[in-house]
Amino acid sequence: MSNYQTGQASALEAAKTDLERARRSELELQNQMTEVQEKIEEGRRRAKELSEEISALKEQQMELTEKRKDSWREDTKLDSLVKRASDELRTAERALAGMMDKVCCLCIDSTHI
Repeated sequence: MSNYQTGQASALEAAKTDLERARRSELELQNQMTEVQEKIEEGRRRAKELSEEISALKEQQMELTEKRKDSWREDTKLDSLVKRASDELRTAERALAGMMDKVCCLCIDSTHI
């Protein structure tokens, strides 16, 4: 009976040791799971932030593309105005040269009279 009791006591002590070890392992695993869950949540937050940043950058890109298109239109318009003004200047210069020739001819004719 005494041997049985000693065997049972040592088995009980071994079971208590195993139970304590299992509890510590469980606690460690829970801590690891908590850390992993926090990392996952942080990853989700970061992904959401990046998604929002990408959306904002795409919006900014669209706005800048529209500004660039507007600038191209304005540049084309200004080029057209410059070309038209240049054509008008050449026409006016030719007209002036023609009038100068007539004036000079009139001046020469009037001095010969």
